[in-house]
Amino acid sequence: MSTSHAGSRRTRGRVTISLLLGLVVLAAAATVLILRSRGDTASPVADEPGAPVAAQGCTPGPGTQGPATCGSSPTAGTPKPVPSGTSSTPSASARPRPSTATPARTATSKPPPTSGLHGRDINAANTGYRAWTGPKGQRCTDATMKVYASRVRASRLGNATCVWLKGGLVVDRAVTLTAARIDAQVETSGARLTLRWSTVDAPGHDYAVGGHVTAYRCQLINGSDGVRLYDTSIVESYVRVRQGSAEDHNDGVQAYRAGAGGEIIRSNIDSRPVNAPGILGTAAIFIADDSRGELAIRDNWLAGGVYTLRLHESATYRVTGNIVTGYDEWPVSTSNAVPGAFLEWSGNVTGEGAEITP
Repeated sequence: MSTSHAGSRRTRGRVTISLLLGLVVLAAAATVLILRSRGDTASPVADEPGAPVAAQGCTPGPGTQGPATCGSSPTAGTPKPVPSGTSSTPSASARPRPSTATPARTATSKPPPTSGLHGRDINAANTGYRAWTGPKGQRCTDATMKVYASRVRASRLGNATCVWLKGGLVVDRAVTLTAARIDAQVETSGARLTLRWSTVDAPGHDYAVGGHVTAYRCQLINGSDGVRLYDTSIVESYVRVRQGSAEDHNDGVQAYRAGAGGEIIRSNIDSRPVNAPGILGTAAIFIADDSRGELAIRDNWLAGGVYTLRLHESATYRVTGNIVTGYDEWPVSTSNAVPGAFLEWSGNVTGEGAEITP
């Protein structure tokens, strides 16, 4: 073979190898392009427009569709436009459920726990010593009571159940009486008297109980007034008054120069004297004469008076859920109340259901 022919063959071999190498390079480039084109459908990174950006301080909501709860809400990228004809309202399954948590009460609204009763449910049959039932089913009657014929001191009596105090009680120490019958006015300005399921029957007296008294499920009856309020708590009790003379101005509850308020809760109070048909009395609740302090009046049935509720002067009030009836001119009088006297007022209605405003 000649030298010229051998050189020509070597040249053609190099060209063939170069072509092969070029084809390999082109194939590799095509593979890279294919792989990149497949990667275009992957989720965008957080820095790209339209990508979801987690707000700082956010906690993901429950499940996959729950809303995030955030301390602050920076804009989460650029919102995507809603196509024409497409609703932007999320589906029902994606809507966050309303919270079932009970809202916290404010510090200015602390009504006492409710028993489910209202003052309209309180009557002579479910109050007083005859309505009491002991933990072992005991009942208390006039025949089974321990009788004290003369006035007795609380320090001698102590806490007692089923006692009949015909001469009344001197409250010289704090005591609790349960299922007691007291046939005289009871008043205390010092030690506290707690009466449970008891009856104070006080004909011929200015009022049945007064001062630092807590009465639960009691009958407070037959005084010219029912209660003289001064740091007094009357709960689920039955209050009735008796006219001693034509000069009487009967009140269910009266505050006269009281230096402290109290509470009247779920009670049944009527200022119309039981022995004088057609006489309305003055008011079921009458707070005046420079009385001070805060008084809660909640869920009572109140009747009688020219005005049934008379709430005046320097006291402050929380008045809610009361039914007011049996009045002459108007259910409530507040003409002399100080500015800002009514800390709460709601749900008060007449016997016919009409709303009452102060």
